[in-house]
Amino acid sequence: MRKLWLLPLVLILLTNCKEVPTNEKLEAKAKEEVLKELKAMYASYNKANDEFFDYYEGNFVRVTPKGKIQIGKEELKEEWNAYLSTIKSFEFVKYGDPIVINSQDQVITINTYEEWFITSEDTTVAEGVYTAAWKKQSDNTWKISMETWTVGLD
Repeated sequence: MRKLWLLPLVLILLTNCKEVPTNEKLEAKAKEEVLKELKAMYASYNKANDEFFDYYEGNFVRVTPKGKIQIGKEELKEEWNAYLSTIKSFEFVKYGDPIVINSQDQVITINTYEEWFITSEDTTVAEGVYTAAWKKQSDNTWKISMETWTVGLD
């Protein structure tokens, strides 16, 4: 009888405690958020302008297929726009279902892609594998902090 006072306390605790998200739920949420951003970034990339760089951190790191390391996005925007001015058309044809790997404070996406670069003389088809590391920002958005890719040209 003396411990009967515990019963209301236990009932209050059981009904008022919020569920603490498990690692599995946090990882699933991060995966969902990153896949949404990846899809939006690809849609932006397909517009053949430099808006897709909004999905990158300011000092992101890019490792090119030739092993060149580039840091930051402003110079890359200029290079991309200069390249776009030399081609007639660009089309990001498709990308594969990404493999998503959760890490401590980042999410890695790995997937295949196909894009076409069309000039007045010919069409170059680039196919490869794209890998990006996504980092959650202070405003809870996800941005690419590092990327690399392989490319096979036709």
